[in-house]
Amino acid sequence: MKMPIDLGRKMEDAMPSPMSHKSDEKFYPSLHLDWDDDYKLPESGTMTIKFTKTSESNSKNRDGKKRQSVSLDITSIENVSGKKSSPKDDDDGGEALDKHMKDAKKKEDESEEEDY
Repeated sequence: MKMPIDLGRKMEDAMPSPMSHKSDEKFYPSLHLDWDDDYKLPESGTMTIKFTKTSESNSKNRDGKKRQSVSLDITSIENVSGKKSSPKDDDDGGEALDKHMKDAKKKEDESEEEDY
């Protein structure tokens, strides 16, 4: 598979409607994340994740075009780089996420030690 994969789809391919769309306009799938704290993500940037596929569905439309839907559990964010989300932030999102990831790993390691 050639990387990176552009997930954008043309509006007319994804949502046929009588409304006109710009021919180069694309829409992208959404990924919703819920956290218990402010992770200071940048407004945009690059993110490397690890995931587990939880479901997969393959189908064909009336025209015979194949379509695949996949649900993912994002198991961890490995790295983030980008611009600061606001000028008042002391560190960028990648550093904040790295810190939280290290804290979570430390707690996990401590928990495993207690089990012995």
